[in-house]
Amino acid sequence: NVQSCAQRMIVMNDQLLAAESMTSSLLLSIFPEDYIPRVLSGEKLIAERYKAATVLFSDIVGFTNFASQLDPKTVVEALNLMYTVFDDITELHEVYKVETIGDGYMIASGCPNRTSLHCRQAVNTALDMIAAMPFLRTELIRRVEGIRNSPEAREWAKTMNVRIG
Repeated sequence: NVQSCAQRMIVMNDQLLAAESMTSSLLLSIFPEDYIPRVLSGEKLIAERYKAATVLFSDIVGFTNFASQLDPKTVVEALNLMYTVFDDITELHEVYKVETIGDGYMIASGCPNRTSLHCRQAVNTALDMIAAMPFLRTELIRRVEGIRNSPEAREWAKTMNVRIG
């Protein structure tokens, strides 16, 4: 009976560790890593003002047309490859990936990690993203890298729609 109880405890411990890992992964996909302890402690409103930050938005021009010509599995594999490369580049340049939606990829530099080099980080990130994706330079697809530098937090909503190409 003791052995059975010990085995159940081991199984329950493994399940708890798996649940903690899933929770951590979910929180990391939503919040910057530094904010997670604040979220877990029950802090209701986490908002900060940044005097300066730079946002980069990457989009594939003609994506809908491109995607309609391929099977869904190929499209998903292409996006997964692109985002895996972009994730590595954002980590290299120490910028924060805000989100990916469809073919859009958005990063922020200077927040949540404050730095006076936010513009340089964003531009270098964009240049590396372009250099890493030569297979996207075709008649069918043209990358658009939009960079917006804004000193005011109220500009955030406008920033999300800026594209330069």
